[in-house]
Amino acid sequence: MLASQACDTPIALVSLLDADRQWFKARVGLDACETPLNQSVCVHALKQRNTLVIPDLLHDERTSHSPLVTADPYLRFYAGARLENPNGVALGTLCVVDKLPRPEGLSEAQANALKALAGQVVAQLELRRAIMERDRALKAYHQAQQQMRADAVRCAALIRAQQAVSMSLGGIKPNISSILRDCLAAVPRADGAALITREDKKLTYDAAIGSAASQASAPKWSAVPFADLCMRTGQPFFSSDIFCDQRADPATVKLSSHRSLIIAPILRNGTNVSCLELCARLPGIFTDDDILTARLFAGVLGGIRME
Repeated sequence: MLASQACDTPIALVSLLDADRQWFKARVGLDACETPLNQSVCVHALKQRNTLVIPDLLHDERTSHSPLVTADPYLRFYAGARLENPNGVALGTLCVVDKLPRPEGLSEAQANALKALAGQVVAQLELRRAIMERDRALKAYHQAQQQMRADAVRCAALIRAQQAVSMSLGGIKPNISSILRDCLAAVPRADGAALITREDKKLTYDAAIGSAASQASAPKWSAVPFADLCMRTGQPFFSSDIFCDQRADPATVKLSSHRSLIIAPILRNGTNVSCLELCARLPGIFTDDDILTARLFAGVLGGIRME
């Protein structure tokens, strides 16, 4: 370390202090990487703006009882320049230490060098802080961009679905599978979607795409019991992991290839007539936005004209 060379000492430290400890973020000639604050010599350097020089730690009342002085490593000489950020907050010190006392302290050139190097340490700390703030800002920017793109995709998918439903009012039967594909586009974390309807008091899969198709074609397990609960209560059903959901039948739920599940009721003229299912193979994958989107698509599907 340059400070050790400039001041001709065997030990040099960049010491940062918090509420109860001091941490040696860079060190030469000392094995310890931290000490309790009540053993710190650097804490005294923070009390003054000028460089603190203690020619003999053993004969200074502030430090004579410190274990760093009375026991290994038996420190005797100390000179520390305060590290202060642009707001005037003391962060720690750049210090040089010797195991021999130095009655003469530091020369003027050495003191100036120590102070200049302390300024460089602060500059490096500020640069690191600025880089971290930049990285956080960039991360927030990219997240915002991703959210904007996701919102745009969601809106476009909803508009397509709404247009398909509007056409049904003119007598053109909408393609339910196409609407379900729009739903998957709006909720990309889902890998399956289905429309479950009630016919003759029985719930059946009216349409299914993606991983939900296996439930409709040859189900070892299906979401019908959850759909029934959804339709009876008129409230959306959500499970972040149906394997751990107490509402699931433990005897059959393990047969499911899905873990995350959203079921939104579809109302027509105020009556629950069917429901929209979104499923995913991974647990804990759906967000609040996904649940809201499922409800919006359920609202769109509720506008389909039925013959």
